[in-house]
Amino acid sequence: MIWRVAVGSLALATIGVSVLGVSATIGLLYSLRRTVTGPEGGPVPIFTFRTQQIPILHATAQAYVYKALSRWAADYFSDFSQNAKSRHGVAAAVKAVITNNALESLIAVSDRCGAQGLFEVNQMSRFFVSVDIPVYVRRH
Repeated sequence: MIWRVAVGSLALATIGVSVLGVSATIGLLYSLRRTVTGPEGGPVPIFTFRTQQIPILHATAQAYVYKALSRWAADYFSDFSQNAKSRHGVAAAVKAVITNNALESLIAVSDRCGAQGLFEVNQMSRFFVSVDIPVYVRRH
């Protein structure tokens, strides 16, 4: 029954991939909708500032890369011609990398959304629960 642990690790990693993509989209839409007064007196979306762009684009890039990584890991894990220990090692490594980085990016993007990032309709508060539990358990 120990093989179920590795399957669960891959499942948790894919949750992190989905969370990254959705949170980056929510952050982008918020940053395009929210405006400040520009130099000429007109509204300027806050996405024009690098402090908004970098975390959102970083999360987007991570989502694409981690999606490919999780697909590769699932294919590798499903290949029973590979050594069982290496398959479990790949699952554990993928879970650790994606979960840690997804949490960091989620925090960065939600910070850029201000108080609206905590509204239930934006789902970000739920994302913290789905991504943070495995990280919290490992840290403590």
